[in-house]
Amino acid sequence: MYSILLLEDDLLFASSIEDFLVCEGFCVDIAKDGEEVFDFTFHKNYDLYIFDWDGTLMNTTQTIVDGTTHACKVLGLNVISDDLARSIIGKSFIEVVTDIVPELRGNPELFQKFVAIYEQYLNDHTLDNPVFMHVKETLDKLTAEGKFLTIATGRSRAMLDDILAGTGYGHYFMLTKTACECFSKPH
Repeated sequence: MYSILLLEDDLLFASSIEDFLVCEGFCVDIAKDGEEVFDFTFHKNYDLYIFDWDGTLMNTTQTIVDGTTHACKVLGLNVISDDLARSIIGKSFIEVVTDIVPELRGNPELFQKFVAIYEQYLNDHTLDNPVFMHVKETLDKLTAEGKFLTIATGRSRAMLDDILAGTGYGHYFMLTKTACECFSKPH
């Protein structure tokens, strides 16, 4: 039986993935952050590691919150609180942003402008964020052991490629999947 370690900070989503993989005959453990992965790797040998990016390898929470409030300000919309913006992290941004910014409902042109401003903000500021402690050491260790490392993220392909190039972490991962190439959360 193959053993998989899933690094995903959205525990409900991680549980759904775990259920699917277990039904397919895999043994699955879930880590919610990079530090837990570091601990897991010393206690068990895995065949495959599936990493999320935001909130698990890199601490992007404040940038996501700031990008959401920035888009509201630029478009002259009611500015939402940081807590409200934070409440949608881990979900499909495109599907839930209208829940927290109701002015976007039924207005596709305004919605597209909002998303473009938000994505540009993330592109401009993501590399300002630190990777979590022990991430590089963990990736170095796993790579040296010949482990298969992958990323599945809600980011766009262009954004993930920029992040991996900017951090220098791209060489660690044999496969990456983004929301552009498959369904975003919660699928």
